[in-house]
Amino acid sequence: VESYIKDHPDSALKVLEEMDVSRFKSKKDRSLHALLHAMALDKNFIDVDDDSLANAALDYFEHYGPRYYKARALYYKGLAFYYAANYNLAIVEFSKAEQVSRECGDSLYLGMTYVCLADTYSGVYNDLQEIHYLLKAKKVFTNIAEEHFLSAVDKRLGDAYMNNRDYETSYDILSDLISREGVSENIQASAMVSFAYLHMTKPDIDPKVAHHYYSAVYAMGRADLIGER
Repeated sequence: VESYIKDHPDSALKVLEEMDVSRFKSKKDRSLHALLHAMALDKNFIDVDDDSLANAALDYFEHYGPRYYKARALYYKGLAFYYAANYNLAIVEFSKAEQVSRECGDSLYLGMTYVCLADTYSGVYNDLQEIHYLLKAKKVFTNIAEEHFLSAVDKRLGDAYMNNRDYETSYDILSDLISREGVSENIQASAMVSFAYLHMTKPDIDPKVAHHYYSAVYAMGRADLIGER
């Protein structure tokens, strides 16, 4: 399951949920199943506000290796608190995940943890901390050449700077993202919506430019994204 969970999360979730966990004889196997189950739910965009799977994973990996399993279990525990809107506890667990991810060199989950910390600080309207952690995520994803994650972070940064009224920085990030090769259509269309909204928000508003980009998004068949702005 672990070998294909990233590319086929739906199949992974089905297999994991069909397993009879009561037949697992070792604590390590039960903890690994819980960790992979939490991972599969997340990758299938199922928001879980219960930390029982993360705690089951930590039952073994809190004390025994490999360390990157511990980092990921802490990440999913933080995610459960985030979805439960318990932001203070989410920050505590994400901070633990950050430390362990950094120590064991799990760069992908380190970058994902930074994004979650940014999300959490956004939830408590701390724009400066949101930008701080998005910039840390951007650095990690740049270093490991994770282009999809990098594009998603840049979109978030463009919005965060706009919300913080740093319109010039927002303009630079969003315009670069729109013209960047290899960006997924969903992120590109979402960036165009934000770019259009920027031109209706900044002091020197430009309705013509906003209309141009909104129309382009309609032409892409992504009018659903316009409701975001």
